[in-house]
Amino acid sequence: MNRERDSMISRRSVLCCAAGIGVVAVVTADPVESLISDRKRKDGQVTVPVTVLGLDAVGSAIAGAFAALGHQVSVWDENSAAEPPRGVERAETVEAAMRAGQLIVMSVPNYDSIRRLLNGVGEQRPGVCLIDIVSGTSTDAEEAAALAEQRGLDYLNAAVLVSPGEFENAATRAEALILYSGGSESTYRAHESTLSALAGRSRYLGPDPAIASVYNLALLNMMWGTLNGYLYSQSLLESAGVNAAEFIPLATGWISALSHVIEDFAADIDTGTFPPTHGEVFFHLNSIEHVLQEGHRRGIEPSLPAHFHRLAVAAMDSGRSDDGYASLIEQFRAQ
Repeated sequence: MNRERDSMISRRSVLCCAAGIGVVAVVTADPVESLISDRKRKDGQVTVPVTVLGLDAVGSAIAGAFAALGHQVSVWDENSAAEPPRGVERAETVEAAMRAGQLIVMSVPNYDSIRRLLNGVGEQRPGVCLIDIVSGTSTDAEEAAALAEQRGLDYLNAAVLVSPGEFENAATRAEALILYSGGSESTYRAHESTLSALAGRSRYLGPDPAIASVYNLALLNMMWGTLNGYLYSQSLLESAGVNAAEFIPLATGWISALSHVIEDFAADIDTGTFPPTHGEVFFHLNSIEHVLQEGHRRGIEPSLPAHFHRLAVAAMDSGRSDDGYASLIEQFRAQ
């Protein structure tokens, strides 16, 4: 994917991503006492100098957000014509930009860019923490963590589940979600106030650097599954003369109601028991066949419900006919 497409997917993943353009932040992780002399306070909020490397939509939004929060912000981009947000300073080189910041955000397209930039600057000063917000796989995150360690950096991987526009004001920043993992909890806690000011629902998931990437991809998969289901359903209704606006109240209400089903499924999955609280597999298979038949009649592309059908038939064949639909997790689990 190109940078623009990646940015849309990765940072819009809660019906917005976290899948694509990356952001890597570097933050000093010295003991708090040793940082106080380099920090300023604005209305009681601790601020640190911030550098943003990369002025795509996400990088520009983050630079603007930190400036609005009272941080001194420096920026750099490979494209010298890239326009920085108002209220920030442009650095001439990557090295100068990194020296200017205690928090350094790299808005880069992929992990190759991370490797190239980090290998280009060499050993970093002690107590610096790399916060990697580039969308990728768990392997990418593990390799980035190892490279950070080679450079003397602490490392936090992050899944940014927010669109660039949501960094623009305090109300949307307060609801923004970023998930962090890797390094140590003490590193995260040392900078929690700064990171939570950028995204109010920030959360630390533990020391495994890969887990934030797995969460990111899991949530993206839920997004696409939900949205593709909606698009198929709207196509079905459209063929019957129902426009998209008419379907909105029922569609959004139905999605909201499914949250309770997910809670029940989670309990079933964790206990390994699958009561038919929300219908037996055979009951669901019967309705899936009706969806396929209606779609065929109306000429709707069948691959999505056909996949549902294959999963339900496989569950029936494995002896799950009378169990609840959550038993289909066995069709997805690693073999």
